[in-house]
Amino acid sequence: MMNYSWLTKLKGFYFFPIIGFEIGVLLCFGVNYYLVFGVLLLFIRLVFGKKKFLTYLSFSAIFIGFVFCILFTYFDKKIEMHAEIINVDVQMDSIKISGDYLSFIGKELSTRQKVKCSYYLKTEEEKQYFEKCQNQIVLRCKFEAQTIEETRNLHGFNQQRFFASHGIKNKLKIIHIDAISDREINMLTHPVKSLQLLRRKGILCCEKIKAPLTRYYTNIFLFGYKSEEAGLEIKQWAHLGLIHIFSLSGMHLYFFLKVFRYCVLRVGITHETEKILEYFCLLFFVVMSGFAIGIVRASLLTGVKQVNRKKNLRLSQSDCWSLTLGLHTLINPRVLLTVGGQFSYYLSFIIVMVCFNQSRHEKRWRKNFQLNVILSFLSLPLIWYYFYEWHLLSMVGSFILLPIFLTGVLPAVTAHFFIFVTTGLDVSLILEFFLQPIQTLGLIATKIPFLHFVVGKPPDLLMLVMISLQWWILYRIIVGGTQKSLVLFAVIVFFSLSGFKYYNPLGIVTSVDVGQADAMLIVEPFHHRVYVIDVGGRREFEKDDWRQPKIKFEDADKALIPLLKSQGVSKIDNLFITHAHEDHCGNLQQIGQAFTIKELVTTEGTLCAQSFKAYLKGFEHCQKTWRKGAQIKSCFGTMQCLYPMKKGDGGNDDSLVLKYSFGSQSLLLMGDLEVTGEQNLLQHTSPEVLKCDILKSGHHGSKTSSTADFIEVVSPDYAWISCGLQNRYGHPSLETINTYLDYQIQTYRTDSQGMIYLKWLGFGEIKFKIQTIK
Repeated sequence: MMNYSWLTKLKGFYFFPIIGFEIGVLLCFGVNYYLVFGVLLLFIRLVFGKKKFLTYLSFSAIFIGFVFCILFTYFDKKIEMHAEIINVDVQMDSIKISGDYLSFIGKELSTRQKVKCSYYLKTEEEKQYFEKCQNQIVLRCKFEAQTIEETRNLHGFNQQRFFASHGIKNKLKIIHIDAISDREINMLTHPVKSLQLLRRKGILCCEKIKAPLTRYYTNIFLFGYKSEEAGLEIKQWAHLGLIHIFSLSGMHLYFFLKVFRYCVLRVGITHETEKILEYFCLLFFVVMSGFAIGIVRASLLTGVKQVNRKKNLRLSQSDCWSLTLGLHTLINPRVLLTVGGQFSYYLSFIIVMVCFNQSRHEKRWRKNFQLNVILSFLSLPLIWYYFYEWHLLSMVGSFILLPIFLTGVLPAVTAHFFIFVTTGLDVSLILEFFLQPIQTLGLIATKIPFLHFVVGKPPDLLMLVMISLQWWILYRIIVGGTQKSLVLFAVIVFFSLSGFKYYNPLGIVTSVDVGQADAMLIVEPFHHRVYVIDVGGRREFEKDDWRQPKIKFEDADKALIPLLKSQGVSKIDNLFITHAHEDHCGNLQQIGQAFTIKELVTTEGTLCAQSFKAYLKGFEHCQKTWRKGAQIKSCFGTMQCLYPMKKGDGGNDDSLVLKYSFGSQSLLLMGDLEVTGEQNLLQHTSPEVLKCDILKSGHHGSKTSSTADFIEVVSPDYAWISCGLQNRYGHPSLETINTYLDYQIQTYRTDSQGMIYLKWLGFGEIKFKIQTIK
């Protein structure tokens, strides 16, 4: 018979009401499986605790949290701006410049709203001014209000949620800057703005450091700032599953506090005065970090613990943690809706629970090793849910790297920065000598294929099962008395669940929203085969050197690559490039670097096209050309080529036309085939073969494709059009839309509806429902 006595040992009076308050706040933002599960757990825990007052208080807190959130959203409404000219007080430490593109956060002075602004710099002198500006400035400018976009692709970036979590109400495109004026501020009247200006000066000072790695780590540790060129390093550590070492953990705050305490006490200041000064120090660190969630959490937790000790409140570790979460929620109710908030509070909660149960007599290195393994293990579901992949070395990597960064890299870059600021002496090249091997080892580790796994995004219910199983495993290990074989079996079951993509009976067909370009993904049930048809891209126009960004980030990193990884894709069986235009093949190199490509399929004309050869580096071993009649059969579907019949020039009318049939349903993919190509297709292909259920419109819905004669023969029920929002070509054309209306074809468009997709069951009668993101 199982022993439930542990449930009656309620420790942490404040923990349960605050968790109830958090559930109420999150319920206001939307109900999901996690919240229902959280309410259920809270109810079970309190019922077994047999504390009626605490039970009533906790469930009352749910209602209080819900009401608080309603009031917050009511008073936090967006105010429309109707003036033609506005004045924006720039948040100086938010200025970012990439080539000729300037972006920053500011406050619009008439409405007092926080706004996100963008502006294309007109001259090189204007760029240099903003790059070097160290005064608080106000811009008087003409603007154009822009829509804050929701997610445009499945599991994609949600700009609305991101802006809301940062208190940003409007997105503005500045058309013209009429005037720039300096604004006088001081520490007494504007403490936060003064510190933000100081942070801006620190960031600009970092940019003068010669060695790139030293510059990067100084910016990230001292100012929480990710420069334009920092993305590659961040991606490397994220690839290893060690992203929480940096901004999410907030652990480096304690290093700065130790230095502060040492310096203050050394000059003769009393402990009592030092504790008071420490609160100002914490505010300083929070602003210097750019209000990074990990630093805010660590600062609030430090403050709560100090009050606990000073007032002798005897709060438990879980009480201190929950009070920190409650205070943070009062400051920013959306904190747990952010990835950083979830990671920071979940990891810190794990630390509280694990450290509480660790033996005091164990050696320190053993404790640290256990903690790091447990942190890595318990954070896996969150890593899979948000980053879709993990690295086996992450289980022990943080144990090795954390001491190196906190006791080696952090003190070194901090000392170097202050030497550089005070004396102008730059010894970063010496530091680079020690930093480069760490970076190189990390890069080598990311290249080891059998240690890296693309899991995909777990469904919500599976997430609950995995997290519950993890905590059961941890509990049984701590409490003991359970057969080791049972715990081992549970661990095996947990890692088996991470291969859920191989148990998924649903296939998916998607038309990805990649702007004015084309990209499609087909994943068969049980992850049997993966097809990608075109990879998007855009035509680059010639620019002056000063307008070019230092690091070019491709569109694939924003849309196609995250989508593929969210579907668990690590290998692409067949990558089809319909023809040699940039909007269909421009991201080929990025896809090749991110995934293993078994076979690259295109037309003979495309393969020989001079413009396409630049994209073929690294694909020499897997190139293949198709003509009409080529096909691939699997147990779930057939991919066949209907066009071209002969070698062409790689242009629109040499597009690869594919038909994918699954069960009794079919999808016809037209590439950019135009009128001439459609006529050839009609002449050389029987109407029965051309008929389909879904037509992927040719040439983005242009009037040069989808002629009435062709549509009459194909006779689709649905048409999917891939085109960019407010694109310069006016796609799709009114003629094409009217043709579809004449033949009663239901039309879906990526520009107005985001990604288009359908899912189907891999057995039984094939039925599907077409869905869109919007």
